[in-house]
Amino acid sequence: MATKRYVWVPLVLIALMALIVPVFAAEKPVKIGIIGPMDMRTGNHLFISAQIAADKINADGGIQIGAKKHPVELVKISSNEFKRVADAVASAERAITSDKVDFLIGGIVPEAVSAIQDIAADNKVIYVSLAYVISQQYVERMMKNYDRYKYCFAAASLGPVDIAKVHLGIANTVSQAVKNAGVEKVKVAQMVEKSLGGDAIVQFTSTYFPQMGMEIVGQWRPSPAASDLRAETAAIKASHPNIIYTVFSGAGGVVFGTQVKELKIPAIVAGSPASSLFPGKGVEYSVTMMSVATIPQKITDKNEAFYHEFLKRSGGELCTMSAHDTILNLAHNVELVGSLNPDDLIKSMVANKYDGIAGPVKYDPKDHRSVFLDNFRPVYGVQQLPGGKANIVWPTDGAVKAQPVQIPQWMLDAWQKAK
Repeated sequence: MATKRYVWVPLVLIALMALIVPVFAAEKPVKIGIIGPMDMRTGNHLFISAQIAADKINADGGIQIGAKKHPVELVKISSNEFKRVADAVASAERAITSDKVDFLIGGIVPEAVSAIQDIAADNKVIYVSLAYVISQQYVERMMKNYDRYKYCFAAASLGPVDIAKVHLGIANTVSQAVKNAGVEKVKVAQMVEKSLGGDAIVQFTSTYFPQMGMEIVGQWRPSPAASDLRAETAAIKASHPNIIYTVFSGAGGVVFGTQVKELKIPAIVAGSPASSLFPGKGVEYSVTMMSVATIPQKITDKNEAFYHEFLKRSGGELCTMSAHDTILNLAHNVELVGSLNPDDLIKSMVANKYDGIAGPVKYDPKDHRSVFLDNFRPVYGVQQLPGGKANIVWPTDGAVKAQPVQIPQWMLDAWQKAK
């Protein structure tokens, strides 16, 4: 009989486990809608970053709400916003009304973001947009009708003027390095894509570069999708600049980077050249505005781990769009509040900071944009060095110590001959 008792005890335990496990598995998931151009690299990166955050939360059992932990369930939503804003509107409506998401994250195109904000506000669902910059329309909406749009947040912290100031800061840092190398009058060529944003940038820089002691030797305005820029790069080389101020958002930036290297132009490329989405493939010695998610050196205790995990999941591509910190910040506030009540969460999100991969951040109580604390920044000026190495060179007064801009000897020799 004793033998039978030892056989039956494990069987009873197994039966009990079979009853208990489904109770935990049946906890209602927290549904987070990830909306973006899923047929494009940007949307793919957005969802990969969201998966990294969700996997991290679920590996710890889920989000603690009261006495129970709830798993995160991601709902992938294709917006098609770059082609048709109406598709983004329909997708957001479906996510909220049919899929019943608890939160909505994403949206890049300003017109699509505005429309999604209306849907989120009407349904009282917290929506965090991931547009690269804060639009003036977003700020005006929050200021004029806060009670209606209080459910809307923005992961970005910089407006168009802020981006221009970053570029000026980078250009000034490079200019000072050129002067320190013995160049009396720094010459700059402007290679800026032809777009509405590019028009505004050129108007801004054309005013301020001369005030900063730089001589503008020429201005080239190709299409962001240009496939051949050999004529432009040859003309730039003939103008003998020390700096090529570059802004590209499309494939033209990759073409430009390749052809600058082919001509071996003795000038430092600075700005947002968008020369490559792959680490170590950019223009050597260029100084680029980069988000923390794309920088392969320690800024916080979290950014390097994310950088390497993203590279592994993306097949070696740098992150162009991330929902990682937005999701973890939401989870953090849900646990603080102990519920999914949007009005309670809004109060918590504007009152409490979250330590993300880029540093401590909180949402502004007035317009709900992200605000970085303790002198951390969302973007940095990063110099691309040989061997896939990189150094942060701007800002010089940030939480991360900046390194001096490096200028190769062959470039210095070319400048000496040009005197």
